Formats: sequence, C-alpha cells, structure tokens
Amino acid sequence: MLIEECFAGGFCAQVWDASLSDEDLRRCIEHVKECSGFGGMEEEQYFRLMTYVREHAPQRLLVWGVGFDSVLLAKLNRHGQTVFLEPSEGWAQTVRACTSDLQIVVFDQALLQTSVLAYPSFMSSPHRADSVDLLRERRCWDTVFIDSPPGISADSAGRAVPIYTAWVDLQQCLDDGDYLPDAEIAVFVHDSERELEDAVSIGFFTSARLVWTAGQEKKLSQFAIKHEFPSQARWLS
Repeated sequence: MLIEECFAGGFCAQVWDASLSDEDLRRCIEHVKECSGFGGMEEEQYFRLMTYVREHAPQRLLVWGVGFDSVLLAKLNRHGQTVFLEPSEGWAQTVRACTSDLQIVVFDQALLQTSVLAYPSFMSSPHRADSVDLLRERRCWDTVFIDSPPGISADSAGRAVPIYTAWVDLQQCLDDGDYLPDAEIAVFVHDSERELEDAVSIGFFTSARLVWTAGQEKKLSQFAIKHEFPSQARWLS
C-alpha cells in the first residue's frame, strides 16, 4: 500500500466524522496495521490506546512520534488538541505531503543529551526536554503517548527524557491546579519490554500507577495519575 493511501485512511475516511463504534475502530486499526507492519503496535494495544483517546475526547493529547496511526488518533480526539513531536525532519515532510490534518513539531533528538546506554546516569540526575520549544511553552497535557525517539541501539537517544518530562510536568501542573479535581491523566509508554522504557517509567511513575500492560514482542504500558497525585513524591519512593 502506498504511503498516501495509508494516510488517506481507507475505510476510516468514511467514518472519521462520526463517533467511531468499537467495530468500526477495529476495522480502522486493521488498516493501520496493514500500513505499519512490524513497526507498529499490536492490534489490542492500538485498541486500548485509541478507545481511551476516544472516550476522553476532547483533551490535550501529546504524542511522541508520528506514525500511520497518527491521523486516526487525531480524529478520535474530536474537538481536542493533538500535537505530535517527531525527531525526523524527512519523515515529517513526507507525512505533511500526505495529510494536512496533523500538527507536527520537529525536534532535534541530539539535544535531549542522553542515550540508551547512559540512562542509569540520567536517573541519578534527570532533566526535562527543554530543548523542545513547544514543551517550554506548554507543560500540561491530559494524555501523553511516548513512542519516540527510537531506542534500539545503545547510542540512540531513547525515551528517558520524554518519560521524565511527562512525570515532572504532571507534578507541576497538578501543583498549579491546572487539572479539575476529578481529572485522570494517562501516560502510555510503548516498547516497555525494553530495559530503559521499563526501568524509567516504573522508576518515576511507580508500579502502583501501572494500570494496564500487554504485548508479546512489544509491550505497551499505561499509567494512570489521579488528581491526588502527591506533589512531594520522588522516583525513589
């Protein structure tokens, strides 16, 4: 299937303006899987993430990484704001040529100043993603989905900085009263079967906030943060 056809949505393009039923959503996910292949998530992982976005729309949704699921995620967040952070300028240009439906912000992953190999040192002295201009201006999001930067090789930037940024910004926004008293904030971390993603996400959010995880070769983990999130908590607690 051509990239243009993938972002056109296939069957999904006929139902995007409606409130997708579970049956229609699963058909849309089949289209995403056909396009993404091994590079994407498992169908049940897509379904978990996408039903959450659909049921909590409209919301402020931040997604690290652009993929063949991006248009669907943005459409499911009806009347909300969805922002995608993408480390590859070339891929961002390709996607923009296929669709104008996405708000894509390109960032330089080298400026995250860490790597997969160095994540234990990062845990001892973490820093947020201040090099991403958008995140200097906006810290408060209702849902964060972390599926980038790549983290396969030891010298890859990895996802320690995005995970920590989600953690520390949620703390600040809760302290500042940005969320309603009954608000639930979700953070989804993909590839959490890998050492870095697992250690860093559990290290900061703790296993007590891990409400769902699934996957064989690739794992998706969901953390839920309620409004009573203790501002004095630390990753060592």
